[in-house]
Amino acid sequence: MKHKAILALLGLALAWSMPSQASLINSGSAWIPGTFQFDFESGTISGVSPTADIFWNQLTGTTRQLQPAFLNSTAALLALGNTPFAGITETDLLGYVYSTPFIEGPPGGSLLDVGNTFAVLTAEGHYAKVEVTDYGTGTVGRDFYDIHIAYALFDGQPASVPEPGSFALLALGLAAATVARQHIHPGRQR
Repeated sequence: MKHKAILALLGLALAWSMPSQASLINSGSAWIPGTFQFDFESGTISGVSPTADIFWNQLTGTTRQLQPAFLNSTAALLALGNTPFAGITETDLLGYVYSTPFIEGPPGGSLLDVGNTFAVLTAEGHYAKVEVTDYGTGTVGRDFYDIHIAYALFDGQPASVPEPGSFALLALGLAAATVARQHIHPGRQR
């Protein structure tokens, strides 16, 4: 009985020591017109806003960049290329180093092709995973002028619920301890 209590306590300690998930603040999709900004917390598009996080900048008729919003120097980006959107976890977002001053837009060799992803550390300290889902010609009739994104925004604060992997590790550890005990005391039954 004493060994079972110790194993249970060790299992709980292991489970609570595992990384936990951040809380989802919101998710959605948006069309961001060329030369406009987007705020992930409010899900709004604006021309100029101190709370905006990203800016879809049209440098010329054929050159564009995704940048941190120009009134907000605290937001940061990270291009993830063809990393699948669904595969990016909250733990991943919290572990990335956000240092990209801009991400070059299409055409040609862009990390912002349809299906590509990027991460954003917002001005408010939240974390967004973002997928480019489409482009439009916008009101000016130029290819890639508008960008369409799907996103999920997380608070960046670990929650108190362990990730499912923590429970799997706990179960595996308890099973291994039980097998080891059976090998040490082969004739004992409990």
